[in-house]
Amino acid sequence: MSQSSCSALEPYALRVLGDSMEPEFADGCVIIVDPGGAPRDGSYVIVEFAGDVFFRQLVVEGERRA
Repeated sequence: MSQSSCSALEPYALRVLGDSMEPEFADGCVIIVDPGGAPRDGSYVIVEFAGDVFFRQLVVEGERRA
């Protein structure tokens, strides 16, 4: 694995794989991620879980975040 010269807070691009975010984001769509932004209900977020990275819309219901 190579080291990146980018700061952890610099925006970066990712490509959407699959159709789970359609119709807003089609398979192959390139998105720009701003890791410095504060997530809130309805925000699109990048989540790392069990070694995989997911692009999803954040839903806040009381104390629950999904």
